[in-house]
Amino acid sequence: RPAGALVKPAPRRSRSEREQHFYVQLDARFWTEGWVAGLSGAAIAMLLACLYEQRGRDSEIWVSPRMGRERYDLRDETRNKGLRELTDQGLLALARRPVPATSLFGERFRARNIYLMRPGAWAEGPHSTAPPDSAAPAGRARHRPRGTGAESEENLPI
Repeated sequence: RPAGALVKPAPRRSRSEREQHFYVQLDARFWTEGWVAGLSGAAIAMLLACLYEQRGRDSEIWVSPRMGRERYDLRDETRNKGLRELTDQGLLALARRPVPATSLFGERFRARNIYLMRPGAWAEGPHSTAPPDSAAPAGRARHRPRGTGAESEENLPI
């Protein structure tokens, strides 16, 4: 008798039971190409949420504000900042889809932002998205307070 015949197959679990223990897999280039250091915390949180929502399928992703708050405990600002940064960095592609009219006020058109993962973007590495006003103006040195190495040995107080 083969050893496998002694093992009883596990019962088939429902989709919701399986998804309770669903893990996402990050591309190795997240670490090797510098994405872990190049993305903000909000972007990394939304990247993980998007990977979870995609569940390994090549499909559209929509993380509603309510889902962001209830499922991932993220504020709307964090969700928006993360999605915007992932789009700016090219990891997500943004598209708009119409929302069926459910209002009594006769709104003409409502749309929601949906996102698609761009798997090939990992190879590009992160690029700087810092606003230009964050740098010191050209020709002017930033002020360095005392005690941070700004003083030379000749100018140290005695």
